[in-house]
Amino acid sequence: MYKVSIIVPVYNSEKYIESCLNSLLRQNIDCYEIIVVNDGSDDKSLNILKQYSEKFSLIKVIDQENTGQSIARNNGLKAASGQYVQFVDSDDTIEPDCLKILYEASSANNLDILDFNYCIPGSGYNGPYVKETIISDQSCYGKDYLVQYINQFKKIPFPPVWSHFYRRQFLIENNIWFLGYNYFEDFLFNANAYFKATRVLYLDKCIYYYSPAENSTTKSSINPKKIHEFEFMSAEMSRFVEESCIKMPMDRFFSAYKNAMVQTFKDGLWEEYKIYFDRNLFRKTKFYLYKPENKLVYGLSKNHFWIFVMYCRVANIKRAILKKEIKSKI
Repeated sequence: MYKVSIIVPVYNSEKYIESCLNSLLRQNIDCYEIIVVNDGSDDKSLNILKQYSEKFSLIKVIDQENTGQSIARNNGLKAASGQYVQFVDSDDTIEPDCLKILYEASSANNLDILDFNYCIPGSGYNGPYVKETIISDQSCYGKDYLVQYINQFKKIPFPPVWSHFYRRQFLIENNIWFLGYNYFEDFLFNANAYFKATRVLYLDKCIYYYSPAENSTTKSSINPKKIHEFEFMSAEMSRFVEESCIKMPMDRFFSAYKNAMVQTFKDGLWEEYKIYFDRNLFRKTKFYLYKPENKLVYGLSKNHFWIFVMYCRVANIKRAILKKEIKSKI
């Protein structure tokens, strides 16, 4: 059995994948594997992956049709045999020799999940990105960790899956998988993981270097599939809240839905796309919101949907005016 399995989903990442793989190879831990899942790339990504796998035996390539990042991660997890699992996106890098640190901290404390911080190079942030951290040298139940973080900071701790080091058998035994969607998968995956974990600890160290890709799903234009995923994942998180009795902050979900509606007005697609917005979503699901603006607008979305629509339309007009004013000053 390997000590660590690194899982890297790859889609059209020819610009970044070599930098990513090079960082994964700069590790001083023995007995680890790198599983790269080519998710139907139509650029040179697969050729680069094959060249690396031929040169480095610890790199294993899975080639599949394009089904999305979540399915790619699932397939990588199924193929993994490491004691611990680290997810890495193909346009990002990790700190040299960090796997040994993560593995030793996790194995010494018999952890299910080890959290760590990350940096965003060139973003203007000095040091680790997440400032709101619970620092303790004692592990605790994941549910207690989650509740304490939410109560203290009014937000979900470390949403990206790449900011965690997981015990692989813990994920398998508790049937923790990605649902196959592009948006908010990490939120739900980690919510389930925290809820079922018995030993969680935070490592106060910047391990991961995040570089938002040009073709990131979060930057893609609005479409019916995207609207459906916002609604579906919102309903799933709401269901988790009811079952766990943990008041998970859902401001990111609500803002995404609201911004999607604003975007339809911006793109002139409201008449075409309005049928895809579920006017009963907020009546059927419970959103726990912490930001004052979202709390105020939530009442409209739940009780006066068409006024909420008009609010989004006005928001688009205000954005357009502001953008025009900014351009005129440049």
